Amino acid sequence: MRATLRSSVHRLRDALSRATSAPDSGPEPPESQEPPPEPPPSPRFDVPDVRDRDRATNLEWNRQRWGQAAGWTKADQYGYRWGGGVQQTVGGIAAFADEYLRPVTAGRYDLRVLELSPGGGRFTAELLRYASSITLVDMNEECLRVCGERFQYVPTPIEFVANDGESLAECRGPYDLIACYDSMVHMHPAVIEGYVRQMATLISPGGRIWLDHSGRGEREQGHRTQMTAEDMAQIAAQVNLEVESQRFRNDWDCVTVLRLPTS
Repeated sequence: MRATLRSSVHRLRDALSRATSAPDSGPEPPESQEPPPEPPPSPRFDVPDVRDRDRATNLEWNRQRWGQAAGWTKADQYGYRWGGGVQQTVGGIAAFADEYLRPVTAGRYDLRVLELSPGGGRFTAELLRYASSITLVDMNEECLRVCGERFQYVPTPIEFVANDGESLAECRGPYDLIACYDSMVHMHPAVIEGYVRQMATLISPGGRIWLDHSGRGEREQGHRTQMTAEDMAQIAAQVNLEVESQRFRNDWDCVTVLRLPTS
């Protein structure tokens, strides 16, 4: 048995030696061979230079800025690194949601959720923790495509609704939670007011509307629009929504939680 094994090992060693010492019989490439073609350039991502003081121009700015595939997959890295600059982590977003979002879910994990302007799905991942179903609404179909690919294996039912940047007419309430994170900060005040008025008709009694918006007015840095915490409270009062809380998450942006009274 041992002699047979040694013999097999010797034959294998001889075969390997012949294979490694044999000259390469394949033809050598000619010296004039053309180099392989370069891969096509990556899609260019252009940030539009638009002054969006009015409603229509603001809508166009948001359509251009957030509607390009190269923006999400290249410069913004699905919303975790804006323009290759300010960087966030998955853990950082989770910690933020634990502090600001979890308290309004009342310990429930069966909520019907509507998310406005999910972008690349940073906050969608957090909302799904509490959802029995979720509707994603965005004016840019590219955002919905990104979210569809990202969450395609999640068993929670997800509905995708492309709108015009202003309407929630295609949404079928009532919802237990309506949320918008890091998107309303870029919306014109008139657009925000229109959305809140529609949300008031879609939220269930006792449900929460969770909105992250500019809290101190317009600012060029971060493209913040002319909305304040006081403005949001006034809009809510006009449609019989209660302001449950208002809390600044940084030096400029405010998270407002609105509630539809049960009676």
